[in-house]
Amino acid sequence: MSDPSTLHCSVHEPNLYDTRDGHVFRCACCGRIQIEFRGLTLLIDTEEFETLLGTLAEVLDEIDEAASDSWRLAAPTDAGEVSIRLGVDELQALYELLAGAQAMRAMEERIGSVAMGNRRERPPSAWR
Repeated sequence: MSDPSTLHCSVHEPNLYDTRDGHVFRCACCGRIQIEFRGLTLLIDTEEFETLLGTLAEVLDEIDEAASDSWRLAAPTDAGEVSIRLGVDELQALYELLAGAQAMRAMEERIGSVAMGNRRERPPSAWR
């Protein structure tokens, strides 16, 4: 039986990252990213993913919990703008999900570069 608090991830599957709040998948053919978060689904390209992650990071840095108990997250679609309201805990959970997926994307890129011989890794003694 799976522990709901366990984090699952893989650089070899379309499933990039999971938390108990959602999943992030990458399409094997087109590279678009699908975010499933608490029953909501969003399909975006990699640039939009990075923009969303950066926006969430900025919002979380500026949050004053006394000012508001929810924030509106909006995205343009072919059918018009779609928006949802998220509380502080939900914003944090979404950020953690996306940050984990971004870390997996970065690791996959580094592994690919090393495997192709395009980049030599520094030995651990050179790490800060």
